[in-house]
Amino acid sequence: MTFDRLIQEIEAANHNDWLRDDEVGVSTLLNNVNITVRKIRKKGEELLREPWATKHFDRDASVCKVDLYFGASFVKRYHCANVDGGRATIPYPKSRDELTISREEYAIGAAVDLIGSLDAYLNKCGIKVV
Repeated sequence: MTFDRLIQEIEAANHNDWLRDDEVGVSTLLNNVNITVRKIRKKGEELLREPWATKHFDRDASVCKVDLYFGASFVKRYHCANVDGGRATIPYPKSRDELTISREEYAIGAAVDLIGSLDAYLNKCGIKVV
């Protein structure tokens, strides 16, 4: 498995292609169980005060890291935000002024999206997938 092929597989997956365990923060791709996405959980997460992250009913937002693994091998870390009091995890946009994420980042957000609300949260934040 090459890095590019791995990214293609996660980008091709839809919401129902992932088996999620929120208790441990792990999502597994059903058609290739070697591909997992793991949320890194820490006590006392760092608060995030970016305008795009705090425009929800619950204004609490915190920093979150999500790691991509192939088997036991670490592949890549993604920086995300837990928004709306932890109800959604979305990838950081390119910058405070350029509210865009890549298809790869979107796929990571979809992997950890428990209830299928990623698109609604991205829309509310004003973040576009490019």
